[in-house]
Amino acid sequence: MARTHPFIEVHVDGQPVSAGFYQRLVEATVRDATGQDADSVELTFDDAGNAIRIPREGAELSVRFGFRGTGVWVVGLFIVEKSTIEGGPGGEFITLSGRGADMRKDLKEPLSEHFDDETLGGIIRTLAGRHGLKAEVSPDLASLKVPHAVRVDQSALDFGTRIADRFGALFSVKGGKMLLVKRGSGSASGQPLTALTIAKSDCVSWRFDVEPRPRSTPAPARPTAPTRNTSGSPASTRNSPARTASSSPICNGRRCG
Repeated sequence: MARTHPFIEVHVDGQPVSAGFYQRLVEATVRDATGQDADSVELTFDDAGNAIRIPREGAELSVRFGFRGTGVWVVGLFIVEKSTIEGGPGGEFITLSGRGADMRKDLKEPLSEHFDDETLGGIIRTLAGRHGLKAEVSPDLASLKVPHAVRVDQSALDFGTRIADRFGALFSVKGGKMLLVKRGSGSASGQPLTALTIAKSDCVSWRFDVEPRPRSTPAPARPTAPTRNTSGSPASTRNSPARTASSSPICNGRRCG
């Protein structure tokens, strides 16, 4: 089925926005982040006539994307942080910027603790439960034993990211869940994600970069200058045969004739 009718749904503080919201929407951008970085959203509107009502700072934005007749995907819940108002010959515009609501302040508070003979899944469940979140860990990671893990003045985000790096995983907090996902596994459940093919005809515009792999070149050999002994004459770099007493006898400090 061709995806020819994209749409976006937005709720502000749990209430659906008016039809005028969509009529004036110029651009919507959502960035998905991992680890300590928060997801973000930017919504730009045509503010001709200054008719756009700016949501209060701290308002919750629930965003969903999809295609009519194909499906809808919940992108996330965001907190409005700032509004940017600009204008010029091209018109007047307002941009609302928000950050992922899951990156709460308590997740950034430092704490010291240690875990002994615990599983990786057990550590994530402990962290998640402390912050009122659900834990989802890839099956391949959940049962891995962690003999000893120390957290010293680290936030839950810092510690979770460090643990993930140690086991080659991705750590994130999204949708009320603390996630630890094996790289390349597709999802926390371990089930591969369904392949999605996007044709050029589905896009208003598109771009991708193709970069060649770096080529290694042999390093040139450097000549080594001969070292000098204390007398100032060059010292040979070859091994000289050892002299014997019979070939160069010494008599009372003088060379014997």
